[in-house]
Order: sequence, then C-alpha cells, then structure tokens
Amino acid sequence: MADYPATPLPVYTFTAGVEFKTNVFEAENGSEQASSKWASGRRSFTLVYQQQDTDTVWAFFKAKKGRGIAFTFNPHDFLPTKYASELITCRFLEDKAGREFKVLDRFGISFIIREVK
Repeated sequence: MADYPATPLPVYTFTAGVEFKTNVFEAENGSEQASSKWASGRRSFTLVYQQQDTDTVWAFFKAKKGRGIAFTFNPHDFLPTKYASELITCRFLEDKAGREFKVLDRFGISFIIREVK
C-alpha cells in the first residue's frame, strides 16, 4: 500500500476531524436512547496546497483513481512538531478533484481524505 506524499506540505489549512455513527431514538415523551454503530470514530483530514505544489498530490490522486485505492497516511508528517508516527489507512473522500488556476489565488488544490474502517 502506497503512502500519501509527505511533501509538499499543505499550506495553512490542515483540518482534522472525527465522525461517529450513532442512532438516536426519541420516544413520544421526549426521552432519548442512543446506540453507537461504530466502536470508534472515523477520522478525516482536509489538506490544502499552493498552486505550485499541486503536481505531486495531483499525480497521487490520479494513481489512486480517486476513492478507488486506499493508502496510508501519517498525519504527524504535517504537524510542526514531530510526534510518534501513526499510519492510518485512508482513501480520498471523492472520486473527483479539480485544480484551480487563478493568478492572484495562492491555493491550488484541496483534498479531504477519510480513514477506512
């Protein structure tokens, strides 16, 4: 399984989130009962790249055929301080991506990747 490219680094935006799968049943009297469908949350990461840094990640996206092929991702590669390495199996959230070519815009491409359960 291929690794997500550690370089180039994303600019400014590195967003990490977590998603849970929970069903909530609400009774007629207003009481609720919740049940979790997943044992743990599924993480997602948003990465934004400058226009001049898009070639590597664009080629990686195409090689993975969008969501088609999973890959390993180490979020600690993108943090300013190195923590313990943690490889997460991920895939791109969507099958489509586009690069923006704007003269005055410093952002060229963004991807959301999500952990595979």
